[in-house]
Amino acid sequence: MVKDSMSHLAELSLNISYRSNGTSILHDFYNPCLERAILYRRAVGYFTSSGLAVAAKGLAKFISHGGRMKLVASPKLGKEDIEAIEKGYKSRAQTIESAINKEIKEIEDALTKDRLSALAWMISTGTLEIKLALPVDEQGEIKHGLYHEKIGIFTDLKKNTVAFTGSPNETQGGLIDNFESIDVFWSWEDPQKRTEEKIRYFNSLWQKETPGLAIYSFPEACKEELLKYKKATPPEKDLGLYETYFPVLLDSESPKLWDHQKNAIDIFMDQKKGILEMATGTGKIHIALELFKILVGEKKVNSVIISAPGKDLLYQWKKQITSLASGLNQKFRVLSHFDAFHQRDDFELDPENSILIVSRIALHPILKRLDGFQKSKTLIVHDEVHGLGSLENVKNLDGLSNKIPYILGLSATPEREYDQDGNEFINRNVGPVIFTFGIEDAIRKGILCEFDYFPLEYHLSQEDGQKIRQIYKQKIALEKAGTPMSEEAFRTKLARVYKISRSKIRPFVNFLEDHPEALERCIVFVHERDFGDDILNIIHRHSHEFHTYYAEDDKSNLQGFAAGDIKCLITCHKISEGIDIKSLRSVILFSSDKSRLETIQRMGRCLRVDPKNLNKKAMIIDFIRAQDPTKPDLNVDQQRSIWLRQLAMTEKEDA
Repeated sequence: MVKDSMSHLAELSLNISYRSNGTSILHDFYNPCLERAILYRRAVGYFTSSGLAVAAKGLAKFISHGGRMKLVASPKLGKEDIEAIEKGYKSRAQTIESAINKEIKEIEDALTKDRLSALAWMISTGTLEIKLALPVDEQGEIKHGLYHEKIGIFTDLKKNTVAFTGSPNETQGGLIDNFESIDVFWSWEDPQKRTEEKIRYFNSLWQKETPGLAIYSFPEACKEELLKYKKATPPEKDLGLYETYFPVLLDSESPKLWDHQKNAIDIFMDQKKGILEMATGTGKIHIALELFKILVGEKKVNSVIISAPGKDLLYQWKKQITSLASGLNQKFRVLSHFDAFHQRDDFELDPENSILIVSRIALHPILKRLDGFQKSKTLIVHDEVHGLGSLENVKNLDGLSNKIPYILGLSATPEREYDQDGNEFINRNVGPVIFTFGIEDAIRKGILCEFDYFPLEYHLSQEDGQKIRQIYKQKIALEKAGTPMSEEAFRTKLARVYKISRSKIRPFVNFLEDHPEALERCIVFVHERDFGDDILNIIHRHSHEFHTYYAEDDKSNLQGFAAGDIKCLITCHKISEGIDIKSLRSVILFSSDKSRLETIQRMGRCLRVDPKNLNKKAMIIDFIRAQDPTKPDLNVDQQRSIWLRQLAMTEKEDA
């Protein structure tokens, strides 16, 4: 029940604007207004979990005195959603409901969940109404674009009104109270009648009278999804960011850095651009995080772009960066644009105080649209930087980073073998190698573990020989036809014969008879799934605790392996880069490339020191094609074997 004895909005001493650098908008503005209001009208732009959480700031006391709320938001529809509607595959209602439920179900962090519980309470008591706005053309058809308006209006018992406009930064990942600024107007001192104007804007939305927008009721199924966040008791406390979830500050004690990491940081701060060539497992990511903290602390950057290939590596960055961002004196939001995350637009609209983790394929449009001033305050990190030199990246990205002052490349193997154009592109757009710390260095320092190397020799079968002769015949035929096969295509076809040769199976069977322990905490790299199925049958004789992890497999297989529930994992190239499983002991290389890059990445998976097994010694099992008596030169397998034999002789230095 609303009581007449409530305080009124006109009693407040308000500022004409609020900015996060000098005030707490939650405590100095939202809470005082909501304590006095009986009606809160809010337009939040996109309907996202984070956008709702921003709208839910300060609602605990509002709920306690029976306040009512009207909320307008816009479903976040992708291009494919709009095309599905246009082609009649889906109705508008189906598409809107699907988009909203997707946003609600993707909520991860505790702060957002707690704030949404306030909205859930209001829905359950009938004091919250939600409507949805979608941009439409003159014919009423949904168009590409977004409704991104931000309006808030508080009204008390005496019809006093406080209105505000602004663009609060909204994001997933828990960093809800980011840097923001708002302009404020109030009805009792408003000669220009700006509060009336904001009320008119909102009412035209609510009553479906705004040209260019179609307004829809909130789907019942989505109400049910939101109600899952309702707690057993009404919210009693409004949650801010730092005091509740993120008490760590920038000057708190950081994890101890190794000497080589400190050296790399000093060199980069001096050079500002360049590549750290560091063995897998020697702390490249931690160096990047420390550099980020330093540059933010010295106010040299206010945004970060982290570019990497592959979902697994991007998820690893997301986890690390979210943890780091919670410890900064300035409030940074963490955005992602890969896999199911589509927050590139949020970054482009407002990159300041933002960290964007982005797949390499989506990097081009971001750098193209970022203006020169914002680039001058940006750090960009290219993980696995050797992949940046692909033909498509050379075409699309050349020169787009010129105005970015801090560019960091990370890789265990930054040079692209047999690709001078790609290497020159990386040098132009990232910089040269400015620091090196290889596998030998890491083993000697005890940062990576020692390993035993087992080269298993195999001879090509008659079937393999027939396949090779067929490839040569095909090459000759194409040359005669005037459409010669490229050298790269020719070498690729030959390499496939070697990689899937069944002649490797017998040496593997014999090896397991003497070394069954090789399958304990082991990753088996194969070239193709069919070949992997043959290997599965052999492994099954020794262990039932194995699984595959191919592109179409469930990610839970990798998670189960990391947790120790699965002893042996069979895969292709998918987890060659960026995955940190310290208990991994063995790597079996049925498939190896001519270049050292892939071998280093794959063997690096098992060389990490395991704190739970200080005496760990890794095993690398490799397959070496026997010498062709008709050819004097060593084949690529034999060359790799010589290098790995020498590397396996490296020992940890005495402390």
